[in-house]
Amino acid sequence: MRLRPPTPAIATAFSTILVACFFLGCTSESSAPAPTAAQPTVQSKPVAADAPSSGPRIFVSNYKNDTISVIEGNPPKETTTFSGGASPHGMALRMAPPRLLAIANSTDFAVTLFDPDTLEKKNTIEVSRGPQDLAFSPDGKMLYIAGTLQGHLFFYDVESQKIVEKLELDRKPRRVIVDPDNGNIYVLIALAASLEGGEVLVIDPKQRKVIKQIPVDESPQAIAQGYNNKYLVVATFDNSMIEIIDRDSLEVIKRFSSETGMGLAVHPTKPLAYSTASFDDEIHVIDLESGEITKTITGGQWPTYPELSSDGRYLYIPHEESDSLVKLDTETYKVLEKIAVGQEPIEVLVYNR
Repeated sequence: MRLRPPTPAIATAFSTILVACFFLGCTSESSAPAPTAAQPTVQSKPVAADAPSSGPRIFVSNYKNDTISVIEGNPPKETTTFSGGASPHGMALRMAPPRLLAIANSTDFAVTLFDPDTLEKKNTIEVSRGPQDLAFSPDGKMLYIAGTLQGHLFFYDVESQKIVEKLELDRKPRRVIVDPDNGNIYVLIALAASLEGGEVLVIDPKQRKVIKQIPVDESPQAIAQGYNNKYLVVATFDNSMIEIIDRDSLEVIKRFSSETGMGLAVHPTKPLAYSTASFDDEIHVIDLESGEITKTITGGQWPTYPELSSDGRYLYIPHEESDSLVKLDTETYKVLEKIAVGQEPIEVLVYNR
C-alpha cells in the first residue's frame, strides 16, 4: 500500500512537504527504478478482436500488481487481465484507426501502447521518470504525456512513432486533459514554482507553448471538463476546495469548500461534479451552480479517479483499498455493481466499441 498524505487538519509545514511528495508521484528521482524491459502480455482468457459487445469495455489500472483489468458483459465482470507495465496509472484511448490504449507506467520511464480490442502490445514509448497521466489529441494524431517527476510534457506523434517535442515545464505536471472542441491542452500543476498554490497551464497544441497560467489553490489533485464543455473543474486538497474555470475566459469564476481527495468527474450535460472524498471513503455529488453537496455515496474504501459513461448515466469508481470497481447510477444514486479487480486499482477508462 502506498503512503497516504496527512489530513488537512494537521497540515503543518512538514506535512505539506509529505503531501507534495505523495501527490507528485510515488517515487522520487533518486529512488525511481532504472528502465526495465517490457513485460510480456499475460491474459487469463483469450479475447477475440471481433467478439460481440454487450456494453462498453472497461479498463482498470491496478497499480500494485502491474495489471489492467478488463470489465465486460451484463452484469459486468472481470473477464481477463493483462500486464500493463510497471505501476500503471493514467490511461487514454485513441478512437481513430488504428485504435490504441495508452498506459502511463508511473514507476518507470515509459508509456505502453496496446490494441484495446485484441489487447496486443503495440509499442513502448520511452519518456522521463514517473509518467502519471496522458491524453490523445481530438484527432488522435498526437499523444500528450505528463512526465511528472521531472517536469516534462511530451508530444508523441502516433504516425511516426516518435517524440516530436519535450516541453520543459520546470514544475511537476499532475494531470493532463484535452479540450475536445478547440484542442487546447490543460495541464494541472501540483506545485507552482513558488511552492505555494498550484496552476492550470493552457498549452496551444500548434505552437506547443504555454499561452495561459491560471492560479488555483494548494495541492490540486484533479481536473475535469464537462457541462457542455463550459467548465473546467479543479479539486484541490489542502484547503478542500472546488474551483470552476470558465472555458472561454480561462478565469476562475467560482470557488467553494468541499471535501476532496484523489479524483473528480464532471457530468457532460449537467452542472454536476463527482468528487472522491478519499479519506472518508465517499463520493460527493456537487451542484456546480450553488456549490452544495446534493448527495453522498459510499461504495468502498479509498475511492480514486472516477470516469463517467459518455452520456453521464453511469459513474465508474475504482476503490484502491477495496480492490474493487463500483458502477453507480447517476440518476438513482444506487450502487449497481461492485466488481472485484486487481490490487490497488487507481484509474478507470470506458471504451465504447
